[in-house]
Amino acid sequence: MSLFLLYMKTKLKLTFLFLFIVSSINLFAQIDPYRTTLLSLCDALISTQINEPSDPNFGALVCPSSNPDNHPIHSRAAEAVYPFAIAYKLTGKIQYRDAAIKLGNWLTTIQETSGKRTGGWSENWPDPGQKGWYGTTTDQLISMAGAYPVLKPYLSGLEVKKWNKSMENAADFIAANFPIGGNINYSAAGAATLVFIHKIADKPKQRWLEKAALCYFEK
Repeated sequence: MSLFLLYMKTKLKLTFLFLFIVSSINLFAQIDPYRTTLLSLCDALISTQINEPSDPNFGALVCPSSNPDNHPIHSRAAEAVYPFAIAYKLTGKIQYRDAAIKLGNWLTTIQETSGKRTGGWSENWPDPGQKGWYGTTTDQLISMAGAYPVLKPYLSGLEVKKWNKSMENAADFIAANFPIGGNINYSAAGAATLVFIHKIADKPKQRWLEKAALCYFEK
């Protein structure tokens, strides 16, 4: 091989290596802001978590707002269980894992346990009159289900049973009551949730998949 060809071959290799490094840096630069934002938001949410075990709402997130209610506690805040779990998966930092577990445990305690709304979560919890909107049960369930595979190795045996029972009851609620309301997004959301919970639940039910198909096409 001539010196010229050897030179050109080496130059070509170095050019490809340079382009690969540059593209990798650009890709990292695109991904890193999302990770940074996720962790920043999780840190802000964790700062609002109730960490006193004696508190009846241990694990819940407290809204910093005082208007119109003074520091209310919303059941929908428990959907943060999923980003907390992902933050732990990305970083390995225990504070995210522990925050996710405490929040998920709290979510299981505020679920309806009797009547036709068994398994549902009221968006306006606590609601003495039980007149809240239950359509967002699908959002809370899919968040809990997404976090479960990440957190399961760190849950106690009792917590595994409680989480599975809670997810099972929520899936049954969705299967029995969806489509719900006049907004078509709940049809698609309910279908996706039932398919996902069937995939990760310890004891999935075939009727969840059957209802998912019906839910998706019923508008």
